[in-house]
Amino acid sequence: RPGTACRDPRPYTYEQLSGERNSDSLMVVVAMAGAGTLAAALAYGVLRGLQSTTVFWEHETRTLLQETDVLSAVSGGAFTAAYYALFRDRIFRDFDDRLLAFDLEYTLAWHWIYPGYLWEMMRSGRWSRATVEARFYARILFEGRTFADLTNGRKPFLLLNATDVTQGGWFGFNQASFDGLGSELSSYPIGRAVAASSGFPAPNAVVPLANFTPPCKQRPAWLDPALERRRDGRREFQMARAAEARMDAKHHPFVHLADGGAADPLGLQPIVDSFLAPLAGTEYADTIRTVEGTPITHLVVVVVNAQDEPRRNIDDGQSPPVCFRLYGTREDAGGPLAGATTLAHLRLLAEGLRESSQGQEDGHVIEVNLADLADRSRRDRLLAVSTREHLTEQDMHDLTAAGRDLFMASPDLAALLRILEPRP
Repeated sequence: RPGTACRDPRPYTYEQLSGERNSDSLMVVVAMAGAGTLAAALAYGVLRGLQSTTVFWEHETRTLLQETDVLSAVSGGAFTAAYYALFRDRIFRDFDDRLLAFDLEYTLAWHWIYPGYLWEMMRSGRWSRATVEARFYARILFEGRTFADLTNGRKPFLLLNATDVTQGGWFGFNQASFDGLGSELSSYPIGRAVAASSGFPAPNAVVPLANFTPPCKQRPAWLDPALERRRDGRREFQMARAAEARMDAKHHPFVHLADGGAADPLGLQPIVDSFLAPLAGTEYADTIRTVEGTPITHLVVVVVNAQDEPRRNIDDGQSPPVCFRLYGTREDAGGPLAGATTLAHLRLLAEGLRESSQGQEDGHVIEVNLADLADRSRRDRLLAVSTREHLTEQDMHDLTAAGRDLFMASPDLAALLRILEPRP
């Protein structure tokens, strides 16, 4: 809904969150990728691994989950990230039954023909899969909670990301994005944000977001210089062009959002753009390197990568694949090549952090990928699991266990623990 002022009266920002049992000098970011419920289960297993990993830092013993500062998620990973941000340790009691083992496809199919929903959608003219999903996720799975329920809470900060269908880049459900639209993030249902982030980019899976850009919205100082840097700053140019378009509510009264994995398969782009690679002179300045005057000495990015090699059966025939063949594959979340490129960039940035600070700051990237499972039969079986929205009980437990095992066995985690002294 439109904001009552130029800024949301109840903003949801990283700076306002409490750091109880969470040190400022150790920054832990967890990026949860897309690939349906498979990704949600793998990310859930990683959360269990973070909960089981103890470090001794700043004279106190904590778990890495307590030290987690940011959850950035797209598509299937958005379910796990949003659920933990809202309900915290409750996720370890009921997430299996409430979401992972729940047959969403069957339930959503019944919602399509439920008289109350059917009449309301026909009357409003908004009759689509995305509408049904958004309502169901908001009311049932996430119990009507909005971003206001996250304000004045504890870390981690939740970043849910979708794809701007018109502009082609990622769109974050964050305060800056909603301020730019003249809209209230605080009143927006988290379930709707999850639906936008996880909706396969097809005509019936697009979530519209109204643009109420207020007259008091000023043109950012970084915008025009970035628009002039088409050749030497392509990333800045693309972000500036999208921001400029959204400022024109007359010609862009809506922003249309689809699966976040289409623009950013691993949920890493917000981290690269906003946290690790600040754009000189823009509003994406580096505000994370120093929090409340305390410099960050260790930056840890955990990447939950549920992607795999493209499925070969799509190439079996001459006919091009149609949406129903793509749905349930990892191609519905952007593809592995785009994710690998962003991940490689992230690793370079983490290495550069160490070099540019002359050893005063350190960067660590821990990737959790099913392709790294040592047991070949286990690896092949889990990689063959469809990304459909219903897992068998066996698949659910195996994927969760794989996420935890891969995280705990990571050589990058072992290297980090040697530095952080896991025992006093």
